Amino acid sequence: MKAAPPERRTFEFRFPDLDTLVKVEVDDERVTIRASRDSFCSRRREAFIHELAAEGFIPDEYRWHSVRATGWATSNLRWIVDFSWTAEGPEAQDRARKLALRTLAGSVVLLGLLTGMLLVGTPGRSLASSVPSGILAGSQMGRR
Repeated sequence: MKAAPPERRTFEFRFPDLDTLVKVEVDDERVTIRASRDSFCSRRREAFIHELAAEGFIPDEYRWHSVRATGWATSNLRWIVDFSWTAEGPEAQDRARKLALRTLAGSVVLLGLLTGMLLVGTPGRSLASSVPSGILAGSQMGRR
C-alpha cells in the first residue's frame, strides 16, 4: 500500500502598503513563505509568523517560535524572497496588452478631437469678436 502524498496547503496574502505579495505553503514537515519583495524586517517577519500560527494557517508550534533566537537554518520554516511565483499566465498578459492598446487608441482619438477643435475654432465666431474691444482699439491707435 502506497503512502499518501503530503497535503500541501497554500495561502496568499497582499500587503498593499508594502507593495508585497506573500505566499505561504504548508506541508506536513515544512512551512515555506515566499515574499515578492524584501520589505519585512525580522521583527515583522516574526510577528507575521506568530499571527499565521494564531489564525491556524500554519502549525501551532510556530506561535511561540523565535527565528531570531534559533535562526532560519535550524527551523522547518523558510522565508524566501522570490517574485517569480507572482507571474501571471499568458491570458492575463493578453488582457493587459488589449487594455493598454484600447487606452492608447482612445487617447489618440481624444487628442485628435481636441487638436481639431483648437485649429478649427468655434463656428460663427472670429478672433476679433473673442478679444475685448478695448484691447483692439488700443493696438490700432498705436499704429497710426
